[in-house]
Amino acid sequence: MNRKEGLLVLCIGMVLCLCLTPSAIASTGEENNTPVKDAAQLKMEELEAELGEEGMQEVQEYLELQASLPHVVKASPYSYIAFAATDEESQIAYMTGIDESDLTEEEKEKLKAELQDIWDRYPDGFKIEDNEPLEVIAGIMEQRFIESEESKRDDLDKSVSNEHSSSQFQSNITLLSILVTSLLIVTI
Repeated sequence: MNRKEGLLVLCIGMVLCLCLTPSAIASTGEENNTPVKDAAQLKMEELEAELGEEGMQEVQEYLELQASLPHVVKASPYSYIAFAATDEESQIAYMTGIDESDLTEEEKEKLKAELQDIWDRYPDGFKIEDNEPLEVIAGIMEQRFIESEESKRDDLDKSVSNEHSSSQFQSNITLLSILVTSLLIVTI
């Protein structure tokens, strides 16, 4: 084989390689057309099975509401309090928290009026300045939570203390009866 023929064979080989490689790749792609589910899709399917169609509809509506909120609401660290405008039960909890706070009656009424105003304007009328009363309310609710947890802990401590006292008393009675028995035996 001379040099021209070798060069010709080499060129034909390269052309064949270039032509056959894409078709080989395409044929393997057709054979493996099973869709692969990612972790997020699997989690959504799990959530859908757990919540059902009605629950998923509520989630969808909530996500749409969150997406439609103005930036000033999304940026607020207290937007969860403003969001209570959409739930009467939450509104009652916040108003009760204010009523049971250590504020003066005048301060309570002013703060409740400001909060009601925020809820009435929520979400489109929310302003940066609304964060000031919301911060105060967040502090009140945090204090209520801390007091509630301390009360639970104190109740638990008292319960444990009473159980301990009762068992201590029982131990003392047992020890006393052993001591009395020992004295009786010694004296006899």
